[in-house]
Amino acid sequence: MESDKSWVDKYKVLKTLGRGATSKVKLVQNTETGEMLALKVIRPDRLSSMETELDVLQNVSNHPNIIKLLDYSKSAVYHKKQERTKFVSYIALELAKNGEIFDFVFKLGAFPEPISRFYFKCLLSAVEALHSAGVVHRDLKPENIFLTENFELKLSDFGYAGPTSGRDGSGQLNTFKGTRPYMAPEILERKPYRGISTDLFSCGIILFIFMLGRPPFARAERQNPHFVHIFMKNWERFWKVHKSPPGTPEISEEFQNFIQKMLCYDPEERMSSEEIKNHQWFQGPTATLEEAKAFLTPAVQSTESPELSSEGESSLGYRSISDPETNLLRQTSRRVVNIDQSLLKTTKFFSNIHPDDLFQAIKYFFELKNGNVKIDPINYEMKARFIYNEQAIEVNVFMTLQNEKLLVGLSKISGYHWDYYDVYRELLQEVAKL
Repeated sequence: MESDKSWVDKYKVLKTLGRGATSKVKLVQNTETGEMLALKVIRPDRLSSMETELDVLQNVSNHPNIIKLLDYSKSAVYHKKQERTKFVSYIALELAKNGEIFDFVFKLGAFPEPISRFYFKCLLSAVEALHSAGVVHRDLKPENIFLTENFELKLSDFGYAGPTSGRDGSGQLNTFKGTRPYMAPEILERKPYRGISTDLFSCGIILFIFMLGRPPFARAERQNPHFVHIFMKNWERFWKVHKSPPGTPEISEEFQNFIQKMLCYDPEERMSSEEIKNHQWFQGPTATLEEAKAFLTPAVQSTESPELSSEGESSLGYRSISDPETNLLRQTSRRVVNIDQSLLKTTKFFSNIHPDDLFQAIKYFFELKNGNVKIDPINYEMKARFIYNEQAIEVNVFMTLQNEKLLVGLSKISGYHWDYYDVYRELLQEVAKL
């Protein structure tokens, strides 16, 4: 190879296509065949993510809507320009020449309903293939959905995948992984969750973006001004807010009902894959690949593109939607989280209640749980030990003034973190009644 070129094994590096939390993706050329492909170069400290992705791709890579695995190496030398070298791992993937579907929504706005339905069906087919193989994706978002040169949908990025059966066979996962704007509420609330249901919740958000050109909410959290309507099942208000921006496409009653059943706060109330496929909206008129291609091609030909920051991320939201809660932002989707186990030990909240009254209320709350409560009323400190879900939990409670506000803190000494968090949420609800 020439000294002014970069290469890894038999692949000549041409340019950087993108970057994520664990890797960079390079456009490369196979020097033996001339084939162009995408080379995912993984950080040395993220080999576990590579192992996960390889396991998934080796099982489902033949699905027409899942990116194909072509080659990989866990130990290779990356020869950079000016004779610099470093050791890397890589995964070679088929090249989805037209890039992320995110960029097409950014340029074109909302997709026509038949085209949205076409790509949603492709996405659901890929997700079902994963689930059938015993895997959940856990980071579904438009930035992980790619289009080939012929505009076929390809799902990619499986480094956060997990088993549908859970790590312990219970069918539940505890890992806080994914991208916050696309996470189901039970993940954001740090509860054990069923991966299949959370994947389908993310699919509902993606479909909403296809149909309206913007997300339904910034995050699926109760305090979010849009998601709170979903939590309260105030769907009339939710849709009134989303129908109001100028240029919003017509939203059919069938689509509204479909989204309502996909984005339920309670995972037990959400539709399964089979229920999704049997729904009236899903069975409506669907575009062909050629019709989708005709609609999307102008975006490829257009010279307009999202402005990029020095990190290669879009610095703009979607169009000029004034509501920051429903801007389609690339940078928010880059902020992935990867925590293998919630280590939540300390929680805090502010209160305007008189310290004496609040301290007595907290003491009474733990006493109702038949807790062994030790208090220091002078310093507003407390230690409580009680049984919750047949498990022992021990916490410290303290109260102090911070910036002229009363700060209440709870720290877990021992016990299961999910149970501790549930108790914390119960306490907040009781305090809200004061």
